[in-house]
Amino acid sequence: MPRNINIQLYRPHLGQQRILDNKRRFNCIVCARRFGKTELITSVALPLISPAVFEGKFVGIFVDDFKDFAQSWNKIVDTYKTISEGGIIKHKDETSKIMQFLNGGVLEVWSIGDEGRKDKGRGRKYHRVIYEETQKIPSHILEYHWKTVSRPTLTDYKGEAFFIGTAAGKDNYWYELCRNGAISGNVEKNCYGDIDLPQSENGSDSWITFRMETTDNPAIDPDEVADASRDLDRLTFEQEYKSVFVDYSGEAWVYVLKDKSIQQKVFQPSKKTNLEGEQIYISFDFNKIPMTAAVMKKTILPADVSAKSRYKYGVHIIKEFKIGSEERGEASIYDTCQAVREWVFTETGKKIGRWENTEFPCTIPFLITGDASGDRSDGRQRVSKTYYEIIQEELQLPARFFVVPKANPLHAESYVQTNTIISMCPDFQIYEDKCPGLRMDCLRIKSDNSRRIIKGKGEERQADLLDNLRYLLNTFCKDIKL
Repeated sequence: MPRNINIQLYRPHLGQQRILDNKRRFNCIVCARRFGKTELITSVALPLISPAVFEGKFVGIFVDDFKDFAQSWNKIVDTYKTISEGGIIKHKDETSKIMQFLNGGVLEVWSIGDEGRKDKGRGRKYHRVIYEETQKIPSHILEYHWKTVSRPTLTDYKGEAFFIGTAAGKDNYWYELCRNGAISGNVEKNCYGDIDLPQSENGSDSWITFRMETTDNPAIDPDEVADASRDLDRLTFEQEYKSVFVDYSGEAWVYVLKDKSIQQKVFQPSKKTNLEGEQIYISFDFNKIPMTAAVMKKTILPADVSAKSRYKYGVHIIKEFKIGSEERGEASIYDTCQAVREWVFTETGKKIGRWENTEFPCTIPFLITGDASGDRSDGRQRVSKTYYEIIQEELQLPARFFVVPKANPLHAESYVQTNTIISMCPDFQIYEDKCPGLRMDCLRIKSDNSRRIIKGKGEERQADLLDNLRYLLNTFCKDIKL
């Protein structure tokens, strides 16, 4: 006996409706943060998965990793429900990520993010394929998969394709796909009037690209977006909220220091630090040439400055240690610790750690972090101990003084945090007479198009002190904003 099944879908907002009304066979959707792509895929009226849900057709979804589709998968399950719950999902396999609907439609989700999975979906026949979080799929795998796996799956049914993701630089295949429909979508120019997405010669009338900003979602308060522009560095805001394709390649990694006024604010002469009365933070990095460390303290902001800027405290980088060079040869963690001990003695007249055959407990309020790889031994130490165990002994520090992450922060994440704090914090300073190497790193080390630090041989491409800065901010400054 026929039965009524009630499924509650959302009315598409104007930005989503524009995509649904103007879609073509091949579609690139460049979505800014909070645009509503999850609902566009899953739960607006006639969502992108509707051929499987309502028409008995076959839809394939391709992601870098299953976790990238977890929210959408759960949204589909909650919206359409299984038969036992009064819904239209006939069968679902949580492991294989396959879902079959009452009308015979099938939805398959494939993870294709590495070499061993790049042929997933080969041999299938689909009415529609959807690439989700396209910018996360490695560029060479995305190109291979589209050309040799996914595109052939559309041949039998003359199927459609949707590529959905955020802007992510220009040196990648996702960007090249978006160029195919730039003229059709009238998106060659970004919101600032700059041509950052020129039409590709490979494009055709079958392609269209949509560029959706955060404010294309009417549920998002424009004032909130304006606040984000004050909280983030400029390039990150333009990419994440305005869907601008930023060319990071060749740009200084700490790009905000191109602004001379910010340079003047940041690079300052050293000021007196009370090592025994202030909380001191040290970050270590471990290389043969050089071994490095950087020292940080936090400063108190006036109440009105803190309220206006929404920063809890200021940050001063007060000292660097750079031991070893091509000319002087390799250095060890023992050399770095000796330099720290001598610095403390010079500043306070007190000895800490191991001096010859005598041990002096550390009376300085240190907190230690650094490269996560230091939590192991690599054979270069005099004893079979990790770098951090050696630092603990050499400086006579209690174990509670160490805050070592399990993994180093991703360069792209540090890029946002570092550029934002340097440009937005009202009292971020690097003592240029005490930190000349860090000053040079900040000004000359380059970024690739994925916001990774470009490293290499030679003094001009050594970014060890910049890494020290990243580790300090990542470990000790996550709470810097009110």
